[in-house]
Amino acid sequence: MKKLITILLLLVMICTPATVNAASVLKIRYSGKTVNYKDTRLKATYNGENINLSKNPGILMDKNGMVPFMDVFVNSAMKVKGSYNSKTKKITLKNGKNTVVMKLGSKTATVNGKSKKMPAAPVQVQYISSGRTKILVPSRFVAENLGFLYSWYSKTGTIAIENKGLLIEYGGNQYNYKGSTVEFFVDEEQVASEIPGILIGGYTLAPVREVLADSVLGVDYSYDEADKTLVLSANGNTMKLTIGKKEAVLNGGNITLPAAPLAILYKENNQTYIMVPVEYVTQKLGFYYEYDGTAKSASLYTKKPGKEPSAEELPNEIHISKGINTLSGITQLDDYVNRQYILTVPGNQVPFYTSNIPDIMDSSRASCEVSLNNQGNTDIRIRTNIIRGFKVTETDSEFVITIKAPKDMYSKIVFLDAGHGGSAKGAQGSNYGNNLIEKDVTLSIVKKMKEAADKNNDIKVYYSRLDDATVTNSERTKMANEIDGDIFVSVHINASTDTSAKGSLIMYSSKYDQTAGSGLSSSKMAYFLKPYLSNAVGSDDRAMLRGNIEVLNSSAMPAVLLEVAFLSNEEDVKILQDDTRLTVIAEGIYQGIKDLFVKYPPTR
Repeated sequence: MKKLITILLLLVMICTPATVNAASVLKIRYSGKTVNYKDTRLKATYNGENINLSKNPGILMDKNGMVPFMDVFVNSAMKVKGSYNSKTKKITLKNGKNTVVMKLGSKTATVNGKSKKMPAAPVQVQYISSGRTKILVPSRFVAENLGFLYSWYSKTGTIAIENKGLLIEYGGNQYNYKGSTVEFFVDEEQVASEIPGILIGGYTLAPVREVLADSVLGVDYSYDEADKTLVLSANGNTMKLTIGKKEAVLNGGNITLPAAPLAILYKENNQTYIMVPVEYVTQKLGFYYEYDGTAKSASLYTKKPGKEPSAEELPNEIHISKGINTLSGITQLDDYVNRQYILTVPGNQVPFYTSNIPDIMDSSRASCEVSLNNQGNTDIRIRTNIIRGFKVTETDSEFVITIKAPKDMYSKIVFLDAGHGGSAKGAQGSNYGNNLIEKDVTLSIVKKMKEAADKNNDIKVYYSRLDDATVTNSERTKMANEIDGDIFVSVHINASTDTSAKGSLIMYSSKYDQTAGSGLSSSKMAYFLKPYLSNAVGSDDRAMLRGNIEVLNSSAMPAVLLEVAFLSNEEDVKILQDDTRLTVIAEGIYQGIKDLFVKYPPTR
């Protein structure tokens, strides 16, 4: 029975104890009475970004999360259309095809014309300290019926609302795509398409029939479903492509596409779309292409527009004059967190490199800057709009910087996340009679894993942090998803009010069992890594659990969270305070990752 209770406690425990804003009294007035509210003050996020509820927070009413509908749904980045009729006391919210109508004091709502019961009735609340009156609605009911994803994180009192993303399927696997989407225009006319353009491996894929064939581009298009080949013809050019392969044929000659065409099943309408790397394909067929990174739109032209189109590859190579320098005499830094790559040459060579700066056509996607750093040396910065892979070589006169999507440069990619950091301390040993802090222990383990990784050129590892930086959960998953890595591994330290609880466990998302083309899924990765973690830690081997955890839910790749040990348990604390044991743990986890890639080699 005790074991069952412990497991149930773990199911609701995400990573570490945290305090929520329930200590001070919030004076509010509703239903004709003034109340000193002492329960949790609810926070809200949309796609990981905070919604400002500092003066008028959400509250719990009979265990239902109630939030100000205007602040959370209408005036936030959700951009839901909403109104309140003071005469009829009706609240109307519209998001796309979904409409929710509620009435103050009534638990009966109308959703898309049909009556539905709500867990709580909307209520008008006056916040005494701010002097504002807000109409609060049941947050989960409204969010889900408007078509959003909803998660409740009880430890922090946070309501997390997300765009559902695009449910798509290709290569035998289903994905919840939450990356950027792209609208298309052809000769200034918007293209009508049920499925938008999507980014895979850093390249925009567009539906062939809608964007190329049925638009004014008039591309001749045929698709053979039996052998998965498509033929595109325009302006005297003919291209033959194969689903899932980068190798293609243009006018009888072999070419390599930047990304493979895909047959994507769009779950929203259950239709399959043939998608191709649109910029590369249209330019090879004799058309012109421009991308607006701010508007997330792509314009295609039958005739050359006023300025030269840019290349999606950024381009693949940037050439920089060497001057008096050699490759061995410069330093390189892949500052992917800030989406930049820095070459540092000795001394003040700013005048030379300013006059020889490479011409990069599309500054919205890449730029080159030259500056003098604090050490008196010259920094040459290549900035990109998303995280890219870089490789620098040299000729007699130039440095050649190759820039590609990470997956086009590295055969195995890991995103390694040191839990918490900066202002987010995580679990604190001071609550249990020791000096451990979760953010410090996770960083120590990850840095030791980096020492092992640096000895192995076969696996490229990206890190959410390598110092005591504050990194939000949305920033962590945004980096990982931009990189389009093969796996996501988050390292945490556990804690419990039951100080007898000890040992390691692994968690994966209770919402999505992300699956890669290799067949590796989050659950399979958790099962595979579990013995590596428990053997390295040498404490109890606890359950493998599914958890409603933001970084796992939002990861586009197989993802797990490792709870290494309990800083609330005396025996586990001795392990976590032993630097040699931490090295063994780090090396054990990394060995598990290496062996994982042997069993599930990534597909490209």
